[in-house]
Amino acid sequence: MSDDVRTPTNVNDARAALSMKRSGLAPRIVQWRHFDTRETNPAFPINVAAGNNLTIHVHSGLPSLILETGTVTVIFESRWGNGLTIQPGASARVVVPSLDTKVTLRNEGDLSLEVPSGKNRILILRDGAVQVTTTD
Repeated sequence: MSDDVRTPTNVNDARAALSMKRSGLAPRIVQWRHFDTRETNPAFPINVAAGNNLTIHVHSGLPSLILETGTVTVIFESRWGNGLTIQPGASARVVVPSLDTKVTLRNEGDLSLEVPSGKNRILILRDGAVQVTTTD
């Protein structure tokens, strides 16, 4: 199966792209870029069935991502700020390629964080499991 690549252009597209509730779907890559919305701070729930592979690459915008179920990989590169909430029972691999990228993680699940060594702008809240790996 080839990858299912999506670039949401509105709230409904974004919510659909982040939902992989049926198992057996093709691996999905979501290329997240800023889009206009009437909502002030829309929340974007992420649900991934066991066996599915979802990667979210945040290039721009200020998404409020909430990982409710499953496992996901998130690459944060937005200079606007980045946020991810990991709920109990869910797990995330978060990659932050640059030290000056601001990221807020609310972790009640399992978090694997990959960051360059040095002073960074990452804030981890709550008491879920955290594993940190430096990338250089």
